[in-house]
Amino acid sequence: PGADSNTEVLAAYIRRLAPSETVRAGLRCLAQAMNDGVRTALPIAEAMTALHRYPALATTPSAIDDILDSPLVQIHQGRLRFDHENFARFLAAHHLVLTATDGAALAQLLNEPAHRDLRDHAILLESDPTRRYDTLRELAVPALLAAAANGAYGPDTEKLARADITELLVHATAIAPESTFSVEDPTATSLHGGTWHHARRWTPIENALLLAAGRCAYGGMFLPEIGALMDATDIAARAAMRDLQAAGSRVAISTVVACTYGAFSHRTVPAAGIVIQGVEEAQVFDREDTDVPTATLIWRP
Repeated sequence: PGADSNTEVLAAYIRRLAPSETVRAGLRCLAQAMNDGVRTALPIAEAMTALHRYPALATTPSAIDDILDSPLVQIHQGRLRFDHENFARFLAAHHLVLTATDGAALAQLLNEPAHRDLRDHAILLESDPTRRYDTLRELAVPALLAAAANGAYGPDTEKLARADITELLVHATAIAPESTFSVEDPTATSLHGGTWHHARRWTPIENALLLAAGRCAYGGMFLPEIGALMDATDIAARAAMRDLQAAGSRVAISTVVACTYGAFSHRTVPAAGIVIQGVEEAQVFDREDTDVPTATLIWRP
């Protein structure tokens, strides 16, 4: 009752079938051993060794019999496996959450190839809002950061995400007019030969936050901040267009626009261009999930 996610359902079900925390600790140990070895079963001798060496069972070795008798696992032909793969994934994710020292450490664990499929469970199992947001931030996945800003992980995490994105947009707006633009050959007709030079380069986390802002904008969030960022970017863009025209370019406006907002923008695209990429990603991937009026891209000369 009251569970509104797959993770909460699994947590309740496992607590019901394994009411002892000692047993659940042993099951988490087995799940982690399977996950690290990318296996769905363990030889019983290997499972016994893992349990004997697990610190949580050092003072209660008799609990190992209860763990092996748990209805969540089955032993067949000398091999132990979980009754369902989802149990193993959930328990392995819970093990990571409990052993990580902080949110950044948890994100580091979840970035390992063997643990990437545990992200959904782990983020929901982390109950501390600050640690949860630290995890999301370090993972630097735009879709997850946008979900956090939209309240998918609770109101406290939502506030942290919105404040972080807002602060970055304000900072990006302040330095946007300082950006400069250059092309190797101003007389060329290619629209993608230009390079933006900025006061600073965005980190992978900041880049993910800007993309998340774009995803949120598609649902109507951060529009005043993004509008201010685009206005500030226009200042630098107008100067770039004038310089290109003075240098003899006949496609100055199209070149600057393409290198700022185009689909094939250079990796030095301004912050406003990164945000628009996030909007375009939302148009492709998030459309069916949007139940509020959406922001529309308006292209003007």
